Amino acid sequence: MSSPAEREPSAPTQDADGLVARRRLYVEFGDAILGDRDASEPDAFARLRLAGTAIVKLLGDQGHADAPANERATLRGLHERILAWMREEPVDAVLGLSLWREVVDAIDAVMRVNDEPALLTHDLVALRACLDHLEAGDLSACRERAGSLVGRDAALDRRIRGAAPTAALRASLRRVLLSLVREQARRSRRR
Repeated sequence: MSSPAEREPSAPTQDADGLVARRRLYVEFGDAILGDRDASEPDAFARLRLAGTAIVKLLGDQGHADAPANERATLRGLHERILAWMREEPVDAVLGLSLWREVVDAIDAVMRVNDEPALLTHDLVALRACLDHLEAGDLSACRERAGSLVGRDAALDRRIRGAAPTAALRASLRRVLLSLVREQARRSRRR
């Protein structure tokens, strides 16, 4: 098995670094809106106000400036519809639930950043490096490297963010690595 240093890319591409940073923004965006609440049971007015604020924050963040124009336009349009709904008196509850579904769909849509080939390659390298660090007995180096993986997989995110036992973290890393290797192979066959 190669050492973690041998697996690290000599110079990460700006493309992958930018995508990792954008994914972090998207995770913060989703967390700010959904938090620990069930997405299907919103307090519509409060949740949509929170979503509107999170959308403005995301659109204003310099890290989101290089996001696709259609994504930015979609988020702006959603924000405008939320504001219009909030100005209605009385508010239309059915429309509020429909807007909430759009917000949840928007969170899912921005997380498709994970489909970017450069991010897939980055994550494969990071997952292998994390497993190598664990093999070498360096849990702290693994956790530090794993920080760039947050947003790739919800179960892995919980292991990275929490104090998961090493065996549980290793199992999650292996599961996600296997999944991404399969995805990369599937993409290669399509070419």
